[in-house]
Amino acid sequence: MIPDTSTLVAPKHLDMHCEDDLFIAHVRGPYDAAVAWSMERTYRAQVEKYGYRLVLIHAEKTTTITPEARRLMAEWNAARMDPAAGAVVGASFTTKTVARLLTRAVEMITGKPIYIRFFDSEPDARAWLDGQRVRLKQETAISCSTIKAPDVCA
Repeated sequence: MIPDTSTLVAPKHLDMHCEDDLFIAHVRGPYDAAVAWSMERTYRAQVEKYGYRLVLIHAEKTTTITPEARRLMAEWNAARMDPAAGAVVGASFTTKTVARLLTRAVEMITGKPIYIRFFDSEPDARAWLDGQRVRLKQETAISCSTIKAPDVCA
């Protein structure tokens, strides 16, 4: 069940903003359920506007991914149909390992690839995301010509 997130306030350890179609988040502390819900709300707005999700997460100061956040992310990623790509900068070995296990499990269950990569620098992450943007726009164009989604394809 999806609660009403219209009054949700992002936690103090999460900074978010968008640069056109790129959603950027800095997690400075635990990646917990409050972070997950805040980011999910922005993901949904991004999909409504662009038809895809393009995400850059700065995880240099992320301390952990809580079990509740992992459960929510797995649930949402398994249910998603929209194309997406995510780059994570500065994640610790532990964070990378947990994220890789989570994404691999969702890929095995859904049969859909999850495009996520880990980087040491933001310029490298942005270069990869620029390439992914091309793929996402192509996938969205194909989807629009097939299903005629008026809210995305206008």
